[in-house]
Amino acid sequence: MAVSRGRSGLRRALAGVLAVALVAALGHLALWLVAVIRLEAEFVAWQTQCRDAGWTVTSDLPSWGGWPFEAALDVPRLSLGGGAAQIPGGFTWQGTGVRLAVTPMQPRVLQIRLGGPQRLRVAALPEVVIQADRLTFMLKLDRSGPAELAASGLRLRTDAGETMVGTLTGQGMAQRATGPDEAALAVSLAAEAVSLPGNWGLGSRIATVSADATLTGPLRPASTAAAYAAAWRDGGGTLQVSRFALGWGPLGLSAGATFRLDAQLQPAGSGTARIVGYGETLDALAAARVVAPRAATAAKAVLGLLATAPEGGGAPRIDVPFELQDRLFSVARFPLARVVEWVWQ
Repeated sequence: MAVSRGRSGLRRALAGVLAVALVAALGHLALWLVAVIRLEAEFVAWQTQCRDAGWTVTSDLPSWGGWPFEAALDVPRLSLGGGAAQIPGGFTWQGTGVRLAVTPMQPRVLQIRLGGPQRLRVAALPEVVIQADRLTFMLKLDRSGPAELAASGLRLRTDAGETMVGTLTGQGMAQRATGPDEAALAVSLAAEAVSLPGNWGLGSRIATVSADATLTGPLRPASTAAAYAAAWRDGGGTLQVSRFALGWGPLGLSAGATFRLDAQLQPAGSGTARIVGYGETLDALAAARVVAPRAATAAKAVLGLLATAPEGGGAPRIDVPFELQDRLFSVARFPLARVVEWVWQ
């Protein structure tokens, strides 16, 4: 009898556990359904808002997915075009394999995962075809913080060739700026293992590159890119690069600078840089005819006078000012190279 009562108690306990598990599963399913229905409603509302603002939006019918770990919409094809009021010439984006998802732990953070080829064209610039092993954007729906980007195995293809990026991370936050000292856009980016097409003098592979930059000044609608740029310049707009770091072949560089547009709408500005490997860098650039050999030899002589050896040993380094004025790039007031003219469409 005792054995029988023990087995009966065990069965009741197991039945109770199964009942609790079933209720929990049904509750989780109900929450998932609410979340995915809300996500689909917000996706439809976003498309309506874009169309009301003059954008063109097309998409395939989304399907539900992600259960039990996330509420997700899978959109086989999604395209967005327009924005001429914000960017002269506008831009178009055509995406495939788009997943929009939220998780129970972060219900107000939208994850946008791009699984297939993406096609992006800005104004009259060449189209860029983007593919990646992983490409994810994270947007805070309450706009309480910056958007985030994470990518690996990134490939950017244009008519000029293909650029590959091992890893890329970034943050960005935009707002409406009305004065010259107000930030319109703040961006932070970091990339590793960047392979470039063609001959760049320092090799085709950049080990690391990162930057923190802030675009200040009002961005007003204009009919052409030149008018847009002129309005930004006249409003006191600047591009402030608080930190830039680059490891490329023999070159190690860290810098900060402020840029603007001059009277001819050409980039101009100044800053300071710390450079390691300047001699080998100038030799490589001269060999590739990026810099005139005579200018490279003279620059090495001038920079050699400014070089200092770190305490405790290491490669000599220099801390020098640089300037871009009238399309002429100078280091320590020594003219080094002429920059190609930027033609505004």
